[in-house]
Amino acid sequence: MLVLMLFVGLEVLGQGATRKPKAKETTPSTTQRAVAYAQRDIRNKTISIHLQGGIVSTMTNADLAFGKMYGVGITEFGCVGMDREYSLAYNKEIFKYLDGEFGTVWRQQIRDDMIGFKEYVAETN
Repeated sequence: MLVLMLFVGLEVLGQGATRKPKAKETTPSTTQRAVAYAQRDIRNKTISIHLQGGIVSTMTNADLAFGKMYGVGITEFGCVGMDREYSLAYNKEIFKYLDGEFGTVWRQQIRDDMIGFKEYVAETN
């Protein structure tokens, strides 16, 4: 009888406890964070376009001249690189800024392998 009461008591206790669902945390997505950082960099004049590199640096004098002309840096990531989704969203926000400041003339002077450049051009044409 004692054993039966213990089992029944544990079952009742287990059913009586109500669990409150955890509040769903709302964290910004990778894209939202990238856009926010790009906008911050634009405000602070610390703009940098992300470039996927390789084992050896792929930066050229033309890249440096482009950066100087348009007031942007170029951050080359090695073969590992950053999260592509982040770099894509960040660069697209920078490209949008460049369009607003300089029209589309800059597009003829930038390397077409900058992360997200081809996608941006396809989306905005």
